[in-house]
Amino acid sequence: MKKRKIIIICLIIGIIVSIMTFITIHDYIINRSNIKITNYKISGLFTDSENSVIQYSHVYLYASNNGSWSKFMNIIENTTTGNDGKFTFYNIEPGIYYISFDREYAPIVWYGGGIGKPIIIENSDLEINFQYPKGFNIYVEFDDRMSDIALCNFQKEIIISPLFSPLSNNITFYDLRPGEYYLSFRKYNAPSVWYDNPIIINNSDIKIDVHYPKGFNINGVYNNFDFDNDVMQEARVILYNNNKEELSRTRSLYDYGAFPKKITSFTFNDLQPGIYYLQFYKSGTPPAWYGGGKGEPIIIDKSDVSINFYYPEGGLNITGKYTDIDGNVMEHPTITLRDSNKEYLTRTAAKKDGSYLFYGLQSGKYYLVFSAKGFPSVFYGGGDGEMINIEDSDKEIDYRYNTKNK
Repeated sequence: MKKRKIIIICLIIGIIVSIMTFITIHDYIINRSNIKITNYKISGLFTDSENSVIQYSHVYLYASNNGSWSKFMNIIENTTTGNDGKFTFYNIEPGIYYISFDREYAPIVWYGGGIGKPIIIENSDLEINFQYPKGFNIYVEFDDRMSDIALCNFQKEIIISPLFSPLSNNITFYDLRPGEYYLSFRKYNAPSVWYDNPIIINNSDIKIDVHYPKGFNINGVYNNFDFDNDVMQEARVILYNNNKEELSRTRSLYDYGAFPKKITSFTFNDLQPGIYYLQFYKSGTPPAWYGGGKGEPIIIDKSDVSINFYYPEGGLNITGKYTDIDGNVMEHPTITLRDSNKEYLTRTAAKKDGSYLFYGLQSGKYYLVFSAKGFPSVFYGGGDGEMINIEDSDKEIDYRYNTKNK
């Protein structure tokens, strides 16, 4: 009898404990669902070594992997300083972060110096002020206006590449650390070349005069019209070296005039003696090598070279109409043609009525990719794409983009 009472009491206690545990867990779940994660902001001021604000410069925020330094692939946000040199990152979750500062004509530097100092966000906003460390300058004077300029480290890796070419024949790279640097530069329609010697910075500024080496030119003309006889806006001529590594590219020039010509011209300047190749691009048809096939070498010896190139006539076409699911033409509708390996060949834009055309195609297998402003690119056929096989006749392919699945 006594043992029976003990068992009953234990059962009652067990039931009470179970009920209390259930209530506790239930309350925890309810309360947990009502918890709001608070996000914070990181703000600050970006100045130079003289305490002058640095305006309109990029500031990058990186998330850290468990506090490690592998932050290069983890950029999560970027912003630009205002005219007061201030910047702000909003809605930052608690965690470990790094910040880098990108000043025009100067190397990117990390907050905290060196490889960067971690920034820890816990339960409050954070304000940091960063002063760009003072260094030495390289003053460069060119004998002509350049289109591309890059300052590289001792491994010839680019550390500064101005977004826009300078408006004059000179440029200054600021606040550099002592070390060995290399300068790469390029004129319009000419290959990039290296400055003759490494630039060594010890403990003072450096001034150098740079002369682009004189050479010979390749001049030419080629036809550059689409199927409606309209001049193409994406026409390109690309210059390659003997290994078919790209050296330079240019747009063709079109003489509108009173009587528009159906011939466009191009030029590449100051080439050194050697072997070169040319490839021609225009919207709506695959690229073509000068000389056909895999290309005919162009040999420069001691004089300029003139060539004429015309896209080969004939070939097969892919035509169609590209609209949304309701039959309306989309904004900035673009169609990209890829080969059987899904490598890029060319692209074109649909006209006002949605019609498009790829022409001059060889027999083979292709893919089409459709895109428009504000919508992701999709393959014809959906998913990984449906291959289009062209044998001995043209193909007509209409496509309606389902904008409701944006």
